[in-house]
Amino acid sequence: MRSWFTVDWRDGWRSLRTTPAVTSLAVLSLGLGIGANSALFSIYNGLMLKSLPVAEADRLVLIDQDSWTNPIWEEIRARQDQIADGAFAWSAERFNLSTSGETDLVDGLFASGRIFDVLGVSAARGRTFTAVDDDRRSAPNGPVAVISHGFWQRRFSGADDAIGRTLTINRVPFTIVGVTPRGFFGPDVGRSADVMVPLGTEAIVNGAESALDNRSSWWLNIMLRLKRDQTIAQLSERLRGVQDQIRAATLPQRFYRVLLTNCVP
Repeated sequence: MRSWFTVDWRDGWRSLRTTPAVTSLAVLSLGLGIGANSALFSIYNGLMLKSLPVAEADRLVLIDQDSWTNPIWEEIRARQDQIADGAFAWSAERFNLSTSGETDLVDGLFASGRIFDVLGVSAARGRTFTAVDDDRRSAPNGPVAVISHGFWQRRFSGADDAIGRTLTINRVPFTIVGVTPRGFFGPDVGRSADVMVPLGTEAIVNGAESALDNRSSWWLNIMLRLKRDQTIAQLSERLRGVQDQIRAATLPQRFYRVLLTNCVP
């Protein structure tokens, strides 16, 4: 399934490298096909997301099955209360927990600070992380991590003092602040995440290779929660209402130059 967002932004920007003139027309034609995709949105929401062990899963909507850049996510995040009843972004990862020697890989994810709030998930032990922990410039508690109930049992034998311990992720120390409830596997249907860390810590983990400020790195999923009595069509219309602002704020500058060159007679 490909939504109007993906057709107009992601594929348009990618094809700009090889067919700038055609892409110019695509970028200037944002919003086509929204009516047809509203039905697909509804089907995906109804058939897939109900299996998530979270509060009122029928109100969760995945913008698309494809990926987005962090700059796009940050623009949506800034407007989330205007668009829906909260939103979050995440990326499935494989983390290396080894401190030395052989690798020790586990399934994990980078996730924005409101993930647990939007999903309606509370910690079984300790606390979940928040938007404050996701502030990559001034997170007061340093890098923090939330672990799954199963991982807590396997690695720490369910000990309460797991909270506060250090977990080394890709050679970076994180403090464990919470354990998710039994049965919670994360936002990906069919995949379990054992270690969850704030999205803002991606810059600490990946250093110079960080994708947070890269307008051409497509790696995030975005999910929103419908407002009470809000329909898929109404949500789509609100997204459409801010798409021009988001596009203008996140289109790579070098693409602007090519666009202008190809649009001028």
